[in-house]
Amino acid sequence: MLCSVAGGKWVLHPAYIDRSRAAGKFLSEEEFEWGNPIALALPTLSGAEASLARAAFKWRSALGKGSPGPFQGVVALLHVPAARKRLLGRLLEAGGGMAPDVEPPYTDENVTACFADIKRYPLSDRDARWLISKRIPVCAPVLLSAYLTDETLPDPKEHCLPEFRPN
Repeated sequence: MLCSVAGGKWVLHPAYIDRSRAAGKFLSEEEFEWGNPIALALPTLSGAEASLARAAFKWRSALGKGSPGPFQGVVALLHVPAARKRLLGRLLEAGGGMAPDVEPPYTDENVTACFADIKRYPLSDRDARWLISKRIPVCAPVLLSAYLTDETLPDPKEHCLPEFRPN
């Protein structure tokens, strides 16, 4: 779901298929689009589900008009276990960012942010020093969902882990 949102894909309610089949043709997607304000026949959403629905509509609309994706210009170092690295890499790429397939020790000078699961996958002292010396913000991976759902794109430097916050 998050990759669809990041990539600006249509996210439709399952009723779209049923009602289109009953009509014998594809109906207008807008009335079944998750988060679209004109989709009044869809169930009311609240909380995180409503936020994600608004993000789906926002990014589909924005990318359809030629705006950059939510991760455009981000070159992210993903310091997380391998399975999660693949998932987060696909999410970043769907939103226009890049996640180079690099392993420690880190040296990629193009990196603009690091998303790390420090508790489960600690950084070595050498890599921590390198990230700090390059002033690369190190953020928890959960920040990626904020890139999708917040009204304005968050600045990674404001949300990075305290010990890795650039001055």
